[in-house]
This record gives sequence, C-alpha cells and structure tokens, in this order.
Amino acid sequence: RFVGEPVAAVVAASEEAAEDIADLVEVTIDETTPVIDARAALLSGAPQLHAEAPGNVILEGKFKTPDFDAAWAGAHKIVSIEARSRRQNATPMEARGGHAAYDASTGRVTLTCTTQMPHLMRTAIADLLGMPEADLRVVAPDVGGGFGQKMSLATEYVLLVWLARKHKSSFAWTEDRRENLIAGFHARDQYITLEGAFDQNAKLIALKADIVANVGAYSCFPTTCGVEPLMAMAEMPGPYDVKHYETRARGVLTNTCTMAPYRGVSRPIITFTLERLMDKAARAFAIDVIDIRRRNLIDKFPYTSAIGLVYDEASYQQTLEMAVKAIDVPAFRARQKKARAQGRHLGI
Repeated sequence: RFVGEPVAAVVAASEEAAEDIADLVEVTIDETTPVIDARAALLSGAPQLHAEAPGNVILEGKFKTPDFDAAWAGAHKIVSIEARSRRQNATPMEARGGHAAYDASTGRVTLTCTTQMPHLMRTAIADLLGMPEADLRVVAPDVGGGFGQKMSLATEYVLLVWLARKHKSSFAWTEDRRENLIAGFHARDQYITLEGAFDQNAKLIALKADIVANVGAYSCFPTTCGVEPLMAMAEMPGPYDVKHYETRARGVLTNTCTMAPYRGVSRPIITFTLERLMDKAARAFAIDVIDIRRRNLIDKFPYTSAIGLVYDEASYQQTLEMAVKAIDVPAFRARQKKARAQGRHLGI
C-alpha cells in the first residue's frame, strides 16, 4: 500500500549476504492508481485503501461550543488563512535496529532495539505472536535520537522475535538511511483552514478550524492514527483567550508511509497557522502585530480552554514583553523600513 512497506524478509549469516539474496527476490505487484494527497483521497471516486474506512476517512473528530453560532454571527471582522505542512521525516542520527536473542535454557527471548517504549513493545509483540509476555524481555539502550519516530512498533521487531523463537537462535536487523527516509514513519502532513472572528477592538471571540491530516496507509501503535489530527483539534486555540470554538479534524488514509509522533506532534503546524492568522488580523485592523497579541494572550491562571483543557500556569504576556525588549522592536522596525527602501526584506 505504500513505497517501502515490507513484503519479504531474507535471513543470512551476514548483512552483505542477506542483501545479495534479497536482490534475487522477485515480487510481482499489479499496478493500481495510488492516492498520495489527503485532499485528493477525499474526492469522490478516489482509490479506497481499506474497506473499514469509506471515503478514506479513518478518523473524524468534531467539537463546537454551545453559543458558537451566535458569537460568530456577531463578529465585527472575520479573518481566514490556509496553511499546508508538508510531510517530514525525523531523521535521527542513528536509524532503527534490533537484535533478538533466544535463551535455550529458559525459552525466553531478549529483544534489544531502538525503541522509546520498551514496555509497550513487549506487550504488543507478545500479543501478536501469541506468546506469554513473561517470555519476552525488551531492552532499550541509547537509541541515537528518538524524537517520537522510535515510539511506534516496527514490523521488523515482530519478525526478529518470531525468527528467534522459530530457529532458537539470534537475529539482527539494521535499517539503513535510505530505508529510514522512505519508511521510518513520517509526520506533519496536514492541511489547515483557520478562521477567526474578532470584535471591534480586535479581540478574538471565536475560532473555526478544519484540519485534514494525511495519516498514511496504516495506523501506528501505540499512539494510533489519531495522534496528529486530534492533537491539532485539541490545542488549536494555543495561548489565546477565545471562548467559542468549532473544529473538524479528519485522519485520511493515503498510499504513503504511516504517520507517527514527531517532536511536538502537530504543534509546530497549528502554531504557525494561528500566528499567521493573528498577523493577518492585525493588518485587517491596521494595528501592530504585537498589540493584537497583547489584547488576546491569556493572562489569568488556571485557565480552561474552550475545548476543556486546563492550563495550570504560564507567562505568555510576560514572555511577549521580554521578547519585544530583547529584540528592541522599534529599532528593528526602523531598520526594516530602511532596508525595504533598498529592496531588502528583513523579517521578524
């Protein structure tokens, strides 16, 4: 269902011999039309990946505060923005790898692998192979960079344990960089449409979001295909005080590598989108981009967000003022204006 999906395994005495034998494996696959873009996968007539997900939507979350429609209708200005986050790979310093060793005296297997979740790996592998969990020990040494990519269960780890038990011996697997880039779990492939309703004082009173997350061809374990779309749905309002919120978040299947957690999980995308919305709103009201944030950042804690998350304590207002002072924004604006006249563009 996607480029890089494991379809065959070769066992040999050395890595080089295994690669040579793998070159001899021939697989005949009927050519079908792939769908690799989430919005394309939602179109009528798009190829369907799984019968369990009609329309390629494997997950949908919806939320709406009770008085949203009234608040939206009473807005002074509506500002909207669309953002697109492309697919990313965590690219850890070391790719994934594992070693399964069979203990003939006990019949137990020790799997040493690059995982961030050894206990859940043990539970899942034992369940998949129908073996007692007590017969499997999972050891996680230094993993060479995780960033979330190494939280998920890899097919190869299951295979290593199965081989160790079947042949009562030891087996190892090491992913190379090309394999990691192609199939080592991807992240952050999203479309977001965000709209903000503001009163006449540029106070954000309502927020409306549509989130389309490409989750790849399969769900990941243990965090599931909901990890990105639901995180975006829950935390879209960010550090801003907004009482009314409506959102729709969909996890969409495509013929691409499975998505899994990657550092920040959706927050880089939703932060980018939300902050661009505030910049655009500042222009619509002809006020400074810093001033609009002063008017809207949460300043009293604990704070309960529109979706029900409790923020115990934070320093959004104070941090903003520290940044303004450290950058010396008035001086920078003068430099920016002068540079613009010379055809140079300075950003902040």
